[in-house]
Amino acid sequence: MLQAVRTTALFFIIILVSKTIVAQVNCTGGTGALNLTPALTCTTTAPASMATGDLKNAVGATPTPTCGSGTAYSVWYKFTALSSSTTVTINNFTNGIQSAPYVPYLEIFSGTCGSLVSLSCQQATSGSAGSASITVTGLTTGTIYYIRVYTTTQRTSGSNTFDICVQSSPNDGCLSSVLLTSATSCANTTGSLLLSTPSTGLPSGCESVGTH
Repeated sequence: MLQAVRTTALFFIIILVSKTIVAQVNCTGGTGALNLTPALTCTTTAPASMATGDLKNAVGATPTPTCGSGTAYSVWYKFTALSSSTTVTINNFTNGIQSAPYVPYLEIFSGTCGSLVSLSCQQATSGSAGSASITVTGLTTGTIYYIRVYTTTQRTSGSNTFDICVQSSPNDGCLSSVLLTSATSCANTTGSLLLSTPSTGLPSGCESVGTH
């Protein structure tokens, strides 16, 4: 009976390790890119706009990196645009990725896995306060975009974690409008103009002609 318990425990450990490695292969490998939901602030509370990633044992992924040269040892994320403008930030690097040649890159893509188009990329600054932040504009509300964090030299030891956060107005576009339900009494819904972007093409009404 004791031997059976030990065998079962070993089996589950092997499965968990395998999933961690496979998920890093490309944007569809294993469980696929981790989904993040853009928000005004960085939070791990569901639906999370922030997560902690790990570049240890990340393996090479396509497409070829736009920033840096060689192989992109990558981990993947995705988000559905709630605004035409979204900011993605990586920071809080542990010591394994604070200095060359392991300082990470951040890249954002449109398209689908297997047919990705790079929108922007940037290498992070080095050191304990290192970071990279990209604001992409012209996004289509309701469309999925992909994020890759990578190094061009593989790390197989040490601590190599980072934090990633996706920020935008949560209801900046018509397709991300907040649903309000009519009732005989008021149930307030909090709103914010923080990170909102200009809207054009509004029908005539209370607003004046122009951008709002």
